[in-house]
Amino acid sequence: MSRCKACDTILTETECKRMDYNTEGEHLDLCFSCMVESNKAILNETGILDQTINETLEELGFDVSNN
Repeated sequence: MSRCKACDTILTETECKRMDYNTEGEHLDLCFSCMVESNKAILNETGILDQTINETLEELGFDVSNN
């Protein structure tokens, strides 16, 4: 039985099998919720998250300019 490194919940079978390809295939050891938050933090730090949100809003017809 494995536990999430971040929140200490018991991992499901699928979560236990998830691999982190950034570390050459080591197990991720994060539950789905913590993995999502981790990915959001990484994307936000690199600016990709804001860029993606703005692109999506523009595609939907929203004006994202600050004017």
